Amino acid sequence: MDFRNPPDAIGWPSASNSASLERLFGVADDLLPLWIAEPYLPLAQPIVDALTERAAAGWYGYEVRREAGRSAFRAWMDSRHGWNLDGLETLVSPSLGTSIGAALDIVTNAGDRVILQPPVFTDFKPLVTRAHRKVGRNSLVLTDGAYSMDLEDLEAMAAKPDTRAFILCNPHNPVGRVWTRDELAAVAALCSDSGVFVIADEVHADVILRVQPASLSRLVVS
Repeated sequence: MDFRNPPDAIGWPSASNSASLERLFGVADDLLPLWIAEPYLPLAQPIVDALTERAAAGWYGYEVRREAGRSAFRAWMDSRHGWNLDGLETLVSPSLGTSIGAALDIVTNAGDRVILQPPVFTDFKPLVTRAHRKVGRNSLVLTDGAYSMDLEDLEAMAAKPDTRAFILCNPHNPVGRVWTRDELAAVAALCSDSGVFVIADEVHADVILRVQPASLSRLVVS
């Protein structure tokens, strides 16, 4: 993959084109958009070949989710992240938002409180409010340019009788923190003690640098 030469701008509306970058950030030059769904980088040739072959078939109807896709996912999570997949069932979802919305329907009721950690991915709050749940703000703490969790406030909010769920973003979008093992263990313990379900968004897990924990607060992954 050649990451030094982004593809030429495409002709249809795109979050990656210069007009969109100018609108969002006030500048377009010297920016390399790395949206999850639309990184401004050349697509890997095997993906291009597979899409070309599929399009050439001339049929674009609904398909059954193939077991090969689930198997590839499980193999990746095992080799890359050391997941123990024994007894776990893999379900295919249209999107991250769909998955979180479905999880909220399962583990919470209307009027329950759901904890978020702002500044966080902007779609989380609408997912909570549109489900008629309340947002509990456990804001991250910025100290000397580094973000951390306010675990004392998180524990107090988790202990509220109407708190039922916590949406954990790791690596955190947009601050870029990869939470440490100790931080995650503390979150797990206090949520378990209060009976709060943890819904983990780890969509950026494959886009992290192998650096020392002291540097993780400055890693931008979104």
